[in-house]
Amino acid sequence: MAGQVSIGNQSFEDMRETKAFYVDKTSHISTWWNSGVPVTLITRPRRFGKTLFLDTVNQFFSSAFQNQQELFDGLAVWRDPAMRDLAGTIPVISLTFADVKVPTCEDAKALIKAALSEVMDQFDYLIDSSALTAKEQNYFRAFSMEVSDAVSLQCLKNLSAALYKHHGVRPIILLDEYDTPLLEAWEQGYWDELISYVRPLMNSTFKTNKFIRKALLTGITRISKESIFSDLNNMHVISTTSSEYETACGFTQEEVFQAMDDFGLTDKDAVRDWYDGFTFGQVRDIYNPWSITCYLREKKLKPYWMNTSSNLLISREVKSGGIGVKSSFERLLQGLPIRAAIKEEIAFPELGSGETALWSLMLASGYLRIAADNRDGTYDLQLTNREVREGVQGLVEAWFTDRSTDDYDVFVRALLACDVETMNLALQRLALEMFSFFDAGSDQPERFYHGFVLGLLVTLRKRYVLTSNRESGFGRYDIMLEPLDREHDKAFVLEFKVCTSGTPEAALKEAKEQIEDRRYATALIARGIAPERIHAYGIVFDKKRVLVG
Repeated sequence: MAGQVSIGNQSFEDMRETKAFYVDKTSHISTWWNSGVPVTLITRPRRFGKTLFLDTVNQFFSSAFQNQQELFDGLAVWRDPAMRDLAGTIPVISLTFADVKVPTCEDAKALIKAALSEVMDQFDYLIDSSALTAKEQNYFRAFSMEVSDAVSLQCLKNLSAALYKHHGVRPIILLDEYDTPLLEAWEQGYWDELISYVRPLMNSTFKTNKFIRKALLTGITRISKESIFSDLNNMHVISTTSSEYETACGFTQEEVFQAMDDFGLTDKDAVRDWYDGFTFGQVRDIYNPWSITCYLREKKLKPYWMNTSSNLLISREVKSGGIGVKSSFERLLQGLPIRAAIKEEIAFPELGSGETALWSLMLASGYLRIAADNRDGTYDLQLTNREVREGVQGLVEAWFTDRSTDDYDVFVRALLACDVETMNLALQRLALEMFSFFDAGSDQPERFYHGFVLGLLVTLRKRYVLTSNRESGFGRYDIMLEPLDREHDKAFVLEFKVCTSGTPEAALKEAKEQIEDRRYATALIARGIAPERIHAYGIVFDKKRVLVG
């Protein structure tokens, strides 16, 4: 019988004691322990069960929980005799940086020191340990969140050494959400200042610390080693494309469907459409645990996961991304893939310098999935599933509609008003500002210009159905805007021409004749739109020159 669904519960002990709904991921504890890797970092999107997994590791190994091992009875890790012998035998240092979300560097350092102090308090028995010298005992007695930066930077290394002396066993270190302070620092503008504090803390804890047996870190992003893990060569990074720990965080389709059977839910196709789509390594059909547990509890198909983050960092990258970003988002919202390079190791100082960082962030954050590896350094990327698509559509509208005074909006308003003169002026200004001769002279200039205009129209998605390169009449139009309100809004057909010979005026005439001869308006008329409400425009591009008619 299915247990009660506990939303957001990150305590393994509580979930097992209350017999709450739980999906067994403990086989990955054996994998991690036997990996031979000293330091492991697992990156996954938010709300994917990373914190619960770390808490499970803590509960299994920690000597502080040696009398609670019955919680693992029946789980995969307990069926391994060698692992069962290790249960409750190793001191574990477990901490989280999840709460370090503050506007100043001093506040961030204060919260990190508070987290360190809380960990030190968990081992206050070391103050009286006969295995430690009087100086070492005094160190633990005096440690608090008020200590200097220099003292705090060495505390986890010193704690590891003291635990080794006291227990005769090298401890494990677990660090959850290691990147939260750094993401916040970038958003709030104190990145350089915080990095100068966090880098030596990380290196003293994970690089030069000979007293730890193993370490496991989790986060959303893989921040470049140059930024935070300088010369840390013993760390193994498990990213979303890694073929290890693929099912450690997130539910497989088999696990989801079994849960639905247990709870008497039958609409599996709809659940797949809404929440499937994440891919880790070679494993497809991974579901977000937050969305699934919320669905099991509420039994309603709706966005759950998309409403749990501010998206500030991605929002900033989108708004500074230019017209190419708008064009790419229009393709994504149509369910089409975009081709892009990604860097799984994110160097934050490079943000804002190109689209690669944006798509990399969106992939790491779970908004995008890899549809295909093109084997040339690029990937085909798509929005992950319906839940993400609906959420991103709302975000895109917010990101792009707050620019009411620029030429993006001027062009759209002129189009809706059938103001050809203003359309010409707005498009010409945008072309001069944003086009390069490299763009205009590419191997496929038609695709570049097509994507440019398509991106301009993304803000009309609430009023229009936008389609591109579809059949109508005797040919394929470039862009069609079908109004949702057919009684009051006009419909539009756009045809593009690239002027490779002759004059732009001649190319514009050719576009007009093509629209008429091939009867591109046929599809709109068939849907009940009166011919007099259909407006067709030719748009001619001659490198940086634009002509609309």
